[in-house]
Amino acid sequence: MAINLNDEKYATKEAKAIFNKGVAGLAKGVATVAKRGKDEKETAPDYKIVVTDVDGGAVDYPIFIKEEFKSDAGETFYVNALKHIVTKVFKAKQPEGNFETYKELTDAIMNACKNGKAKVDVFTDYGKKGNEKGFIQISSAFNIVNSEFAPLNVYKEGDYNLVRVVADKDKPSSAYSAPTPSVGSEEDSW
Repeated sequence: MAINLNDEKYATKEAKAIFNKGVAGLAKGVATVAKRGKDEKETAPDYKIVVTDVDGGAVDYPIFIKEEFKSDAGETFYVNALKHIVTKVFKAKQPEGNFETYKELTDAIMNACKNGKAKVDVFTDYGKKGNEKGFIQISSAFNIVNSEFAPLNVYKEGDYNLVRVVADKDKPSSAYSAPTPSVGSEEDSW
């Protein structure tokens, strides 16, 4: 038997930092917008709000452009989340005018945010009871707030018992580290 440590199958990958060292709860970071790259799968989010901490760990909030909603409440939540991202996270001017499609609306808002880097407070968790996750996540766009605003207070009293701020000890860790944001190329009109 001959083992060559330079063989490609033994190549080690560069380790990435885990966001906030894997500790869920309130954290500080810098938010940027990433657009789905041409080499990414069609099932990948159209956009991501990527929050990076001081150690280089990242976590993202995915944004999928919808063609339609099953209810008015779904549409209201989606539009309010986008409005929150542009005004409360990036403190950018929200786009003016009427938008004929959710794609037009989402593209306009992400375009308004794309050059910004916002210092943010973000609340992360490992899912909720009944929808547990093995990785740290931002559970809602409303859990990201520009640091210049008042301290983050996203969960009302009584909701904390639903939030999982630690990973399960009995499950293998599938700690997730978001990839380096891809902001597309000039030909993407970004």
